[in-house]
Amino acid sequence: MLKMPAGFNSISVYSRASAIDDGVLIDVTPAARIVGFPIPVAMTIAAWDDCLTGSDDNTPLEENQRLRDVLRGAIIAAKLNGDKSVLGFDVACSSDSGETSLITLTMHIGGGDEGEPVITIMLPGED
Repeated sequence: MLKMPAGFNSISVYSRASAIDDGVLIDVTPAARIVGFPIPVAMTIAAWDDCLTGSDDNTPLEENQRLRDVLRGAIIAAKLNGDKSVLGFDVACSSDSGETSLITLTMHIGGGDEGEPVITIMLPGED
C-alpha cells in the first residue's frame, strides 16, 4: 500500500469505481474477458467516442464489433509487450462517413481502487 509522507493530507480521491459510475470510464470487462483479458478493463469516454460511436444510426451490433476490434488490438499489444505497464496500439475505426482510419490508443495496466490489477484504455495524453 502506498504510504503518504508525514503531514500530507489528501483533499479528495477520485476512485475508479466513481469514474465508472460517473460515466468517465466505461467498464468493458465482460467483452474483454471474451477476447482473453483476465482482469477488469475500462475505456475512457473519449476513447469510446473516437472508436466506437459511429453515426446516429449505429446499431448495437456495430458498436459491439468495434469494441471487439479495440480489445483484440489491445490484447495483441499486451501479449507482444507483456513487461510494460503503459503501451500504445493502433486500431482501425470507422467514421460517420464510412471511412476507416487508424487511431492510436494507450493501454495502462495498473492498480485499481484496492490495488488489484486493472487496465484502462484511453487516447494518448489522457493520463
